[in-house]
Amino acid sequence: MSPVRYDAAHALLLHPGTSRPWVVHPFALSPGSCWVQTNDTGYWANCLYCACGIAAALECDATIHTRYGGEAQPVVYQVRNGLPAAAGAAHTQVKAVLPRRSAAAPSTVLLFGNSILIGR
Repeated sequence: MSPVRYDAAHALLLHPGTSRPWVVHPFALSPGSCWVQTNDTGYWANCLYCACGIAAALECDATIHTRYGGEAQPVVYQVRNGLPAAAGAAHTQVKAVLPRRSAAAPSTVLLFGNSILIGR
């Protein structure tokens, strides 16, 4: 299958106007809003959903570094034994900020420190 057909199926995302991969879900091939650190190496992800997907795909523990609402305040999110475990983010609110295109193309998911910040 050609990269363009994978893009049409939402299995990967191409750089605009090219057939070069930009995102191979759940991995981002260029810097994204989340850094996923495993015991072996690190990976970029475009949102928390994809970051958790990396830990699931690799079947490993991971530490996810991101920012509340994509802004300045950092937050660390842990995945341990296949389950999310908040580390310093016990009261985190999760919000899908961009709509889902299809089952293969999930919405963009960001963290917020509280529900008031979501409506900003």
